[in-house]
Amino acid sequence: MMDKKIKYAYFDLDGTIVNKDWKISEENIKAIYYLKNKGIKIGIATGRSFFMTQYAINELEPDLPTVAMNGGCIVNNDLQVLDSNYIDYKDYLNTIDIFRKNNIHFMVYTLDGIYSTKADIPFFEKMRQDVLNNRYKKTFKLVFEPNYDKLKRLNPIKILIPFDNQEQKEFYISLINNFKNFEIVSSQHDLIDIFSNKTSKGKSINWIFKATEKDLDELIVFGDNENDVSMFNITKNSVVLMNGSELAKQSATYITEKPFDESGVADFIFKYL
Repeated sequence: MMDKKIKYAYFDLDGTIVNKDWKISEENIKAIYYLKNKGIKIGIATGRSFFMTQYAINELEPDLPTVAMNGGCIVNNDLQVLDSNYIDYKDYLNTIDIFRKNNIHFMVYTLDGIYSTKADIPFFEKMRQDVLNNRYKKTFKLVFEPNYDKLKRLNPIKILIPFDNQEQKEFYISLINNFKNFEIVSSQHDLIDIFSNKTSKGKSINWIFKATEKDLDELIVFGDNENDVSMFNITKNSVVLMNGSELAKQSATYITEKPFDESGVADFIFKYL
């Protein structure tokens, strides 16, 4: 079933190996170290800011660079930026103007932190709580910023928009679908990610592999949502969680036999790798 020549593995975080409490299950940690002990090099590819990958980097000790913000930046284990891709600035200004006129709240991801137009967005509040609990050794800006003039001065890598239902999601996307420089995907069941179409998880992993002369046929990737499809498309070995999004399941080579909340990734690794 599985190509035994696997030498590298990239993992999405949220919904793949990280649970709703932003923790990696013990089973998934054991499975990833099982791969490491077999000599397989592992890496992280996430929609999160690289600052928010610190606990995962500490627990998993990746051998490969971390792909953050859906490929918007690539960092090493010390969080030093190796490469970055910004959103087209004119499109960014037009987008936040549209959001302002439609009273749509959002978060802007930059290389120095995250800025939110609303203080009580649940995802933003969870980040603030983690900062207060000293979960991150390297600090970063986490700013409630309702002033659009200040937001216009940012150098954005990603915009994150929370939504409540499918109708709202489709409406939000319809407002920005004409911007040709954007990549628009869902990273979680209630979040829309906007970033430069010059990058993606797949493009960034491809960049890493070309720079280090690694073979993509020796790579396996694990994910669960729309923002993982780009990395499913660069290798013949891709695994999606059985409860992943329909688009992700259509795009992956394999589907786990157990769902995310039963450590489906670990189950797959121990059975087939």
